[in-house]
Amino acid sequence: MTFLRKAVLHPAKTLLPLLGVAACATGQPPVPHEEIVRGELASIIAAKGVPCGKVLDFSLDDRLDYRVFCASGLVVRIQVTAEGHVEATRHTGGLSPRP
Repeated sequence: MTFLRKAVLHPAKTLLPLLGVAACATGQPPVPHEEIVRGELASIIAAKGVPCGKVLDFSLDDRLDYRVFCASGLVVRIQVTAEGHVEATRHTGGLSPRP
């Protein structure tokens, strides 16, 4: 049975594997995970009104508990409370980004 005949008789079985190939051929490399997290953290900090500027680095101290190092020099802790609220609090002293 030819490829074309298979495509007509069983389009899903024949064409679904090609979708993965098509998705990989978009020409755009995937965005690294750390870059996505930095963008989300920057959005949260901006929404909370903390003057951060660009997020330089971050560390995950615990589940849903981030320490964010800002271009402004601030260190901001972002965490989710037991009630599900997101908090952004400023930290000072003794904290530095990863080497």
